[in-house]
Amino acid sequence: MSVNDVLAIYGERDFADEAEALAAIAHVAIAINEEWASQEQEAVTWTMEDREKRLREWLEKLVEIVKRVVKQFAALSYAITVSFPLGVSATITFPPPPTTSTAFTATTT
Repeated sequence: MSVNDVLAIYGERDFADEAEALAAIAHVAIAINEEWASQEQEAVTWTMEDREKRLREWLEKLVEIVKRVVKQFAALSYAITVSFPLGVSATITFPPPPTTSTAFTATTT
């Protein structure tokens, strides 16, 4: 499944809970990482400019999804990290559930 396919699945979805949202964000991050790695091996067919444009578009859509999740669940903070060699990950800190007193942070890789 391509990154664009995965983004189409989650692009406008409202999530039932934080766990479902994090699973979706992890799915997007994994798809980006896998497709970028496959493009690395096919570098002959892609210019660096084309590859960077694709990555930028994917990351912008990932940010949109993360921001929607942050708003939907009133998350305390989020971070999206892109490292080289490419590894996209997202971290979201959610407020504590009503029965506990500490917030929890969830990270995708």
